[in-house]
Amino acid sequence: MSLICAPPSQWITSDPPPTLYLVPIKFADRLVACDDQVWDEVRRFHSALTRMYAKAYNCSLIMCETVTSIMYQTKLELYPVPQNLAADAPMFFKSALMEVAQEWGTHKLMRITHDKTLRATVPTKNSFLYFYVDWGWNDGYAQIIQDTFSRDFGADTLAGIMGEEPRRMRRRQQRAMNERKYIADWLEDWKEFDWTTQLD
Repeated sequence: MSLICAPPSQWITSDPPPTLYLVPIKFADRLVACDDQVWDEVRRFHSALTRMYAKAYNCSLIMCETVTSIMYQTKLELYPVPQNLAADAPMFFKSALMEVAQEWGTHKLMRITHDKTLRATVPTKNSFLYFYVDWGWNDGYAQIIQDTFSRDFGADTLAGIMGEEPRRMRRRQQRAMNERKYIADWLEDWKEFDWTTQLD
């Protein structure tokens, strides 16, 4: 997996900490199609980043994957949310996904748990399109997509929790940002948690 800092236009707020992407090194159109090694790396990154964001920023990480086409490389988006607001994520996402299901006639909402993981819930043999959100590790929802679905759905739902404008609106109001300094500061914080330095 590659850990990538999202460009500021993809952040929910204009301030750090940044949104991050976990992207499979080999092409993958869906995380459910990836092998155990990829998922082990996702787990290790998630564990380290969760500890880092809690300590350095007092934030929780909400993970989202939106698969609207099997032609493109997938990515797992990791959004920082203040810990006092992250507890509202299950309620907000359940409500938003049920509304989408009613509007577009998608499949029922599927609960993701330790006993029923994403890979055990979304079939891997067929090219199902889906949205996945997780606010812990195997603690979230998945929804099969059958029709139109916004790629900003996860970010816009989290923006609602945080009282921010939807991301698609913020793109029109880009503020000047010292992106290099933000990244340099983030990398300094990451050093303590970077598990990849232990690899051969």
